[in-house]
Amino acid sequence: MPEVVQWQVLGPEGPVQSGWAFTLRCTVNNRSLRYREREYGINLDWDKAEDLGNISFQTVDGAPLRYGDLVSVLVADGGHLRYGPRANGINLVWSDDPVHEWMVGGGEPGTPVMHRDRVSLFDAAHGDHLVYAARDRGINLRWWSDVAGAGAAYPPLPMPAAYRGPSGEAGQLELHGVMGKVTVFHGGTADELDWNLYVHLDEPDRVALRDHLRQHSVATVGGSVVPMPIPDDEPAEIGCELMVLDCYDNQFFDELFFSADVTQAFRLEGSAWQLSVEAGEAQNISGSSQPAATALAGHRVWVQGPLVNDSDHVVRLELHSLDSIAYPMTADGQHVDAEPGARDGPRTRSSGGSPSSRPRRCTASPPRTTCGAIAGRGGTCPGRGWPPARCSRTPRSRSASPTRVCGTTVRGSVARPTSPTSPTACATRRPASRRTPATVRRSCEST
Repeated sequence: MPEVVQWQVLGPEGPVQSGWAFTLRCTVNNRSLRYREREYGINLDWDKAEDLGNISFQTVDGAPLRYGDLVSVLVADGGHLRYGPRANGINLVWSDDPVHEWMVGGGEPGTPVMHRDRVSLFDAAHGDHLVYAARDRGINLRWWSDVAGAGAAYPPLPMPAAYRGPSGEAGQLELHGVMGKVTVFHGGTADELDWNLYVHLDEPDRVALRDHLRQHSVATVGGSVVPMPIPDDEPAEIGCELMVLDCYDNQFFDELFFSADVTQAFRLEGSAWQLSVEAGEAQNISGSSQPAATALAGHRVWVQGPLVNDSDHVVRLELHSLDSIAYPMTADGQHVDAEPGARDGPRTRSSGGSPSSRPRRCTASPPRTTCGAIAGRGGTCPGRGWPPARCSRTPRSRSASPTRVCGTTVRGSVARPTSPTSPTACATRRPASRRTPATVRRSCEST
């Protein structure tokens, strides 16, 4: 996926002042943005010069530019850039009047943007980042989700700016609602193990998300690309998927996969390990989805992750994969439910190391000292000594070293399990057949 921090502000030394002349340089092609008439698309082009002084950022209050501010971007000889549909090229148009719909990212919100800082440009009207990418007609600019989602089974989607994850990472959405059901899916011939959480949205949030995606997203229906056809009563809930194991394929026999210990993170009333065993035993050919009772059911939670469309179903909105889940609790473990429509999440949240987990405030009035948890993933497997011996891998051939396959979803490094003897602290898989492969492969997860 393309990096979104790919712009550099060049001009007078010091903080970027509102209304002053600067040069906006793209670090991908090492060229500066400028006005120039062209046959297709908006009249923008690239220039080698680093001292054009043709771009100004105008803040709402005239103060120096700060990260997280909404600003208007004025291009000399063109006008103020704003989102707008057009027949060719990126959907940008000119405005004669300031349009404060661009958010500058890449730094700590509230701190000043400095000369030569590398920044991202997020258009709040469309809900996506402006990035460099080749195209047939018009200047080589695209929206991040268009590039990242090209040919993907789960393409990311632009989102209403009010629901962006607090870190400002590309594609990260934060929603809150009432927890519905939790299930664990064990694939049959499709070798995977997933946890699925379903969050019911408040009506204003549901409508805002539906209307934005109808206007700013597309789907493929019968081979044709059309505006996303979301029914009026959708999305009633958002599915949040934590993919413990995927991208493993064994054509000879089905296997049993054992879940990482998400028992506490998802407030399960049974062992995550045992629930995954039950789903595995019932997998058959097509797989098995088993319900998992949770103390979170009926309570308000905050969830964060990439907003995507499961394109195999034309329209199925998901947070895939789940980055974090948070919920306020009292010191004695009782849930505290904020009022519907409250935008502030729990004061803290635990994550798998993702920068998207910035501390947040919570408007819930009863005092509480603990808040939620995250089902984390490992980008790499841990070293020797973990997992515990009960989950150890057993290579059958001296020439074959153990193959380590880690989860592919929630960010962060693998941590040691909280209980060094609990079999739920790691995710392993073994053949359902009595035949043993040369190497027993395993997938490591942590919370």
